Amino acid sequence: MGPPAAGPAAAAAAGPAAAPLGSLPASHGSYVYLEGRFFVDVRYPEAEDYSRPIRELCRAHGVRPTALRPDRGWRPGLVGEAGQPVPEPAAMHETRLADLSVRTANHPTGIFCHRACCEHLIFIRDVRRWHPGDPPCRSAYPLQLRHRDRAGVPLVRRRCGLCESRPAELVTHDDPLAPSNPCIMCRECFDMLHISSRGERIAPAVSVQPYNPALDIASQGAWAIPPAPPAAQGRGSSPTPPGAAATAGGNKPTAKRRR
Repeated sequence: MGPPAAGPAAAAAAGPAAAPLGSLPASHGSYVYLEGRFFVDVRYPEAEDYSRPIRELCRAHGVRPTALRPDRGWRPGLVGEAGQPVPEPAAMHETRLADLSVRTANHPTGIFCHRACCEHLIFIRDVRRWHPGDPPCRSAYPLQLRHRDRAGVPLVRRRCGLCESRPAELVTHDDPLAPSNPCIMCRECFDMLHISSRGERIAPAVSVQPYNPALDIASQGAWAIPPAPPAAQGRGSSPTPPGAAATAGGNKPTAKRRR
């Protein structure tokens, strides 16, 4: 005899249908902690202030958070209030960069927290003014520098191996003028290194390919170069388009090596 059919009472006892695996409810609350102050996201009425229990705990013990400390696992250091209680949080969307007191360092100086328990360390390595090479439209900011592939894995785009300031655009192989092999470069550094004052290509036998962050194997310190048909390139011309190896002066195309 089989089990009885599930009726309305059984369905009610079972409760609401479970959410699909991997999905989380919407959460609008978040905060940024920088140099002893919290900046909370209050754009949505239902957003929860995740910094409130931290501030209340600090007030209860007569302390206030300060800069992040490595001996505390990059958590804020605690000092006595000494007449300086924990400041009230500021609205994140109303705070400008000019209103912040930040330090540039090669270690984390802040924390971004969302969903109450998901914390991300904030690094501020450089502060500069707007440059003509940056997007001119204000709607382009905040500008996303890291993108994700179809599997959701972040694609880290490296900087130029020469100037270490501009994003990498090209990869050279067997380049006698480069400090490493292979070497990633921005287009400005590539032109300054490989194009003479007369517009001629220096070291024409260098193999050049467009830089693709999805092919960068950072854990192994190597590059995965997909096979591509070589293409000849004349003197004084720019690097070849994606998928082609650059040669010049009618020389035979160089063989690309997989590293």
